Amino acid sequence: MISPMSFSLLHYLVLSLISSILYLAIHSYTNRSRKPLPPGPRGLPLIRNLLDVPKSQEWLTYMEISRKYDSDIISLNLAGETVIVLNSLRAVDDLLEDKSAIYSDRPPFPMLNDLMGFHWHLAFMQYEHRKVFLQQFQPSEVLLHRPVELQAARQLLQRLLDSPDKYERHLRHMAGMIILSTAYGIDVQLEDDPYIDISERAVKAMVSTANKGSFLVDSLPFLKYIPEFFPGSGFKKQAREWSKVVTAMPNIPYDFVKKARVDGTARSSIASRALDRIEESSDGDDEERKLVLRNILAACYDAYARAKTWRNGPSGSPQPRSSPFYNISKRLDEKGIPIESSEEYTSGMACYPIPHECDILPRSEEARVMIQDAVLD
Repeated sequence: MISPMSFSLLHYLVLSLISSILYLAIHSYTNRSRKPLPPGPRGLPLIRNLLDVPKSQEWLTYMEISRKYDSDIISLNLAGETVIVLNSLRAVDDLLEDKSAIYSDRPPFPMLNDLMGFHWHLAFMQYEHRKVFLQQFQPSEVLLHRPVELQAARQLLQRLLDSPDKYERHLRHMAGMIILSTAYGIDVQLEDDPYIDISERAVKAMVSTANKGSFLVDSLPFLKYIPEFFPGSGFKKQAREWSKVVTAMPNIPYDFVKKARVDGTARSSIASRALDRIEESSDGDDEERKLVLRNILAACYDAYARAKTWRNGPSGSPQPRSSPFYNISKRLDEKGIPIESSEEYTSGMACYPIPHECDILPRSEEARVMIQDAVLD
């Protein structure tokens, strides 16, 4: 005998299966009437190229498809949703630069935006909100950030002197210190800072999710409505866990600024200056503008931190480097042979070389003294 609960679940499964088939069939039919798409693999009925999407190192698979079809622009159909892949700089410039008004819209990301709550991020903002972000980084505004950047650079030099093996952590801390101080006026802790921790966890969640095809719900948006107990809905539990840090990332530091302004202890920052301008204006949409500001400040962390940490850091290039204060060289193994860096890259929305071992040593005793004196100034 089937229990009422089992019957209810079976009923729900049947309805969901029928809905899925109808959804895929309708999308398949409507896609036929559209203009011709770039070449790509044919795929299977209904799900089309869903199984062709790689889980890692996507660029290698897409490049193979490009070579097969002799086109630097290819298309894939993910269960009814068309994805266009650009495999050359020329294609990117032609479509996203020269024809940006047509092709630079923001695609929907059900997992990121609807389930995790990342709709506030710069990458998904409307044009008007992104314009506010750019206004905060005009040349006149950037000069106000110089003292904080100088202080962070000096601290980085000292931390590299104390523990060079932890250079990746030091670089992330420097980036977090600069953005949190310039954006909110927050003095971050030297170790285990809670503001940096919450921001890095949120950014990590975004990087793990942003690749198209990482989660089926991005191709079949109606799946976001299924209950969490439903078979195959593990993504909803994951989204719920990630949403905690995603929500905290813009709110916690912004609340810090608001409280500091009330207490009279707020330091000059992007947030404090912008809030002053908002309150001095005569417009009636202050709350909306404050909400936009809160979201933009949080989005700064991801954009600035990754640029500073990876593009300028030792781990961003496998080649030995030098600086005015440090020699950065390949580490030697037990036999005195240089340890070669791996040619592997991380997989995600942005890909970086796998971290490699290196030696970071002062160029001379004079350089060591200069580093220590700079921190004391």
